[in-house]
Amino acid sequence: MPSSYLIGIYLRISKEDKNKCKDKESNSIENQRDIVYNFINNKKEFINFKVFEYIDDGYSGTDFKRPNIQRLFEDIKENNINCIIVKDLSRFGRNYIEVVNYLENILPFFNVRFIAINDNFDSKNSKYNLNDIDINFKNIIYDYYSKDLSSKIMSSKINKAKQGNYLGHIAPFGYKKSKKQKGKLEIDEETSLIVKKIFRLFLEGNSCLQVAKILNQNNVKTRLDFINKTTTANNLWKREHIREILSNKVYIGTLQYLRTSKSIKTKHKQVTNDKKDWIVVENCHKEIICKEDFYKVQDMLNTKKITKNRERKNIFAYKLYCGYCGYSLYNSSKKYFCRTMKYGYSKHCKDNIIEKNTLENAVLKAIQKIVFDVLNKNNNNLKYEINLYEKKLTKLDDEKDKMYMLYLNEDMNKEEYLTNRKNIEERKKYIADKIEALKNETRKYIKLDGMEKVIYEDKLTYEMVDLFIKKIYVYNKDKIKIDWNFNIDFLSL
Repeated sequence: MPSSYLIGIYLRISKEDKNKCKDKESNSIENQRDIVYNFINNKKEFINFKVFEYIDDGYSGTDFKRPNIQRLFEDIKENNINCIIVKDLSRFGRNYIEVVNYLENILPFFNVRFIAINDNFDSKNSKYNLNDIDINFKNIIYDYYSKDLSSKIMSSKINKAKQGNYLGHIAPFGYKKSKKQKGKLEIDEETSLIVKKIFRLFLEGNSCLQVAKILNQNNVKTRLDFINKTTTANNLWKREHIREILSNKVYIGTLQYLRTSKSIKTKHKQVTNDKKDWIVVENCHKEIICKEDFYKVQDMLNTKKITKNRERKNIFAYKLYCGYCGYSLYNSSKKYFCRTMKYGYSKHCKDNIIEKNTLENAVLKAIQKIVFDVLNKNNNNLKYEINLYEKKLTKLDDEKDKMYMLYLNEDMNKEEYLTNRKNIEERKKYIADKIEALKNETRKYIKLDGMEKVIYEDKLTYEMVDLFIKKIYVYNKDKIKIDWNFNIDFLSL
């Protein structure tokens, strides 16, 4: 062990621990820091030491995807840290398999001492031998506790939802959270009038877009304006805002929970759950809209949706936006223009007008150029290049293995090994990026193969727009930005 220590003290508290710390301070950052520093100051071997703090505030210990523990690992690789001290193993991590892997394999490789104070664990004495039943048992308990805690939190939320409690952080537009009864909604006198107006305008025959225009023309404040407590309407109503309100059952006193959840595969991306798994509770709070009007609106929304799908008058429907303010362009008989021009949302919007023929011709030429360029690439050459780079990766892996064996046989010192290994990893990343770029080229070639006929078209069609284009941003007749469906960088026309 080194005579002079470079100590990294790691402190972590999760959101759940924070809530507990309101009544109990055992796991607070301050408490962890006091315990670790008292331990260091009472050890003579740490007389000549430097201490660096790594704090993850509000992060779960179920994995190591935490910003400051990753920073700690990077400093270990750079030989900036040779000793880690934590209050207990649960602060380091709660996943048994990952914690044991670090303590048995990774940290010993870098000759890093690890101390968990409350668990009475010091790798200097145990030589990273984790066969000690107490240490293994504690790690398993921490792992189980983390998963059990997550399950209990979800179970608690589900029970509250079934009881008709509102679980959102911000009340729905038209309501406010009750100060007298937790989890209950009360009608907000000011915003509920706007909700009623939206339903009334729609029932009178106005479309969602027309309702939004009427609200904007009358300077009616949006949900965001009320959240930001602005005195005037600083934001614009959009078609989707109106549809969202018209479709929300909260306005008839019904709460819906678990409509979406995190994907098991990605753990982050929200997915829509099957309707049978939703929690739906009626009569949770006072309604703003009567049920008869609400369901009449739902029928009208469905009818308008069917009609819209059948009749598509705008070739760029849902794809054409103002480059300055981001709102969709208005479709008139011969031109497209920014409909926010009247409200002064951006000083450039008033001049953002483009002839239909001009835009359609420009987009057609851009699509034809993309197809021509891609089809003229030699796909076989792309595959040949990928194969060459993959062989280089294999050679680098072999080189890395040989270098590791030299290190194990003491024919190479640790510093030299780490430097060479870092160089190899950088070269591997560079080559991997090259391969991915070439594979993207190959994918574009395959997806567009057989589209030669597009080159000879003299008129833009709905099918071409839908196939190639994600979004179009218009700045003026001379500047257009296209966001392509096939990961092709947009073009300025």
